[in-house]
Amino acid sequence: MIYEKEITVPANTPRNARQRTVFKITAGVLHFAEIHFPPGCCNLVKAALNLGGVQIFPSTKGMDLAGDTFPVRFEDYLPIEAGRNYLTVYTWSEDDFYDHTLRIRIGILRPEDLEKAKALGVVAGTITGTAGSPSKGRRALTK
Repeated sequence: MIYEKEITVPANTPRNARQRTVFKITAGVLHFAEIHFPPGCCNLVKAALNLGGVQIFPSTKGMDLAGDTFPVRFEDYLPIEAGRNYLTVYTWSEDDFYDHTLRIRIGILRPEDLEKAKALGVVAGTITGTAGSPSKGRRALTK
């Protein structure tokens, strides 16, 4: 499943008064997150994604994502548990003159889709840990 939202970030939105946008997503595995910063953002528009009150993209607390023209994309395998399936996107802008509209995309593998993919061997190494360990700070989904 792919979730998508456009978020308009007004000019002069300071970090201490940042916008908060919530995605209700299904339980499963977050396998990618993407933020498209359109032309003209000039690294002045910032974003951070949180899950359950913990910043996940970027994973360094207090840091943010910024860009211009091209999407910023992260691929990962992050379990999303039922009851914790709200992703919060915080946005703010240091641009003095223009509003900017970001496009956020979130990819979620539902548990049943993940089981089918594992049965086909599509994600065996990354998910089960048979061909390496999961991303630093992430836990394996199966042992």
